[in-house]
Amino acid sequence: MDETKILIHATSYIKALSKGVNPITNEKVENDSIANDIRLQKCFAYVTSVLEDVVKNGGAISKSSESKAKSEGTSQFFFLTNEQKEKAKQNITTKAVGINKIYEWLSEFNNKAKMPLLLETDIEKWLVNNGYLAIEVLSEETKDYKATNKGLAVGIISLVFTQNGIKYIKTTCNPEMQTYIIDNANSIQNDPSKAKK
Repeated sequence: MDETKILIHATSYIKALSKGVNPITNEKVENDSIANDIRLQKCFAYVTSVLEDVVKNGGAISKSSESKAKSEGTSQFFFLTNEQKEKAKQNITTKAVGINKIYEWLSEFNNKAKMPLLLETDIEKWLVNNGYLAIEVLSEETKDYKATNKGLAVGIISLVFTQNGIKYIKTTCNPEMQTYIIDNANSIQNDPSKAKK
């Protein structure tokens, strides 16, 4: 596994921990787990944002992906060919899966060509920009993404639950929404209005 893939994988694990989720099982961590401590979750969330910037900048800490792309003459946005989209669609399941799983399928194509890397947060922000998700404030310290009415209508499911007095949201996508995200992969880092639905 190359360094970028390791960094992407590690980032997804830390992001899961920031939400109180066991990155191995994709289930909420045990009630008495140290990973439920809100201070640690804030730290994990911060480290996630830093690592995502590093991944997006091709390992550089400060240079933006856009300026890097311009200087190298590469695409400014993540892009998949139709063939790559079809390959990603082979992963679609009949059950609902988290956005992290769809990201995993698409990130297989990161660094296959000279283009910015796709991040899980790119998908979440794109779904927010297109009205499928909204940012839900759970407490003074935490926020997460929750399906809007538009999102619910097309197969995004958000379950809100409390564990150890802390609210969490688990959001999943049905097979149709999994397909929709893959079909629109080229719009995720580009103009959100170009989504075809």
